[in-house]
Amino acid sequence: MSLIPVIRIIAIAISILVVAPACQTPSGAGSLNLGNEYAKQGLLREAIDQYRKSLSIDPANPAANRNLGIMLVKTGDYRNAIKNLENAAEKLPADFDTNYYLGEACRAEGRYGDAIFRYQQALKIRPNEARALKALAWSFYKIRYYAEALNNSQKLLAADSRDVQASAITARILIKLRRYDEALNAIQLAMKKADKETTPFLRSIEGDIYLETSNPGRASESYGASLRDAPLTASALYGMARIFNQTGQKDKAADVLERAIRVRPEMAEAHFLMGEVLESSNPAKSRKHFEIFAKLAATDPDLLGEMEQVRKKLRTARK
Repeated sequence: MSLIPVIRIIAIAISILVVAPACQTPSGAGSLNLGNEYAKQGLLREAIDQYRKSLSIDPANPAANRNLGIMLVKTGDYRNAIKNLENAAEKLPADFDTNYYLGEACRAEGRYGDAIFRYQQALKIRPNEARALKALAWSFYKIRYYAEALNNSQKLLAADSRDVQASAITARILIKLRRYDEALNAIQLAMKKADKETTPFLRSIEGDIYLETSNPGRASESYGASLRDAPLTASALYGMARIFNQTGQKDKAADVLERAIRVRPEMAEAHFLMGEVLESSNPAKSRKHFEIFAKLAATDPDLLGEMEQVRKKLRTARK
């Protein structure tokens, strides 16, 4: 299950690197400064235009490359962000944000090894920086280096035991390690500190733990509690669908999955399960969801087993 939504909602302050105008032409400096002002105001598209104008005059300027790369990460243009941030990194190897945002762009592109390297570089500059540690822990999780993932998540909790996101990451890792009692303890401790907005997500993880330990009744209670407080919690909807599917209630599973997918269209696991649920009753729609899953999970090493199943199913369907 993905923690990608948790990682993505971490508030990130955009710090803008200012370089003395003597480092570039006056018109290039003007565009850079104007881009910085737009960025501070949250006008990302306008900032991007100004940074590109600056780079058209001085293509090697590290500040313009760095700031443009950050804006491109913010707008989801990860491939171009990587180009600009790599250019910036050549001249700014010890800059935290250059390394951190390059890690974010690489992670979004499924380049987890590169992302891990960049997060580690960022942490050399700012040890124990929470957002970098969270991203590093999650990247190790995705490539199944669970011991390293746990090491980093525990550093987070050591620094701030009230960090609910760190508790959630730690619980996810412990589930993968089948240390279910520890995972449940981590989640239940976190719920004592969590606010109303975060508790439904933690309840959903609690449900996952019960489901993994063959206790669908308790799992259903946890998912239900999550959905009562926050009906659009996609992970809880997905968990309920798993229970319905396991008990042969395919129609209910499909209905709940439809809701989960509307909330989070990029939730690869939901498309995979929908494909399975509809395989007998609606082969065409089932195939559609398997195809969507294949696109979403193409670079996700955590879904290799499901990906191989889908490839076989799609090859059979084409014959």
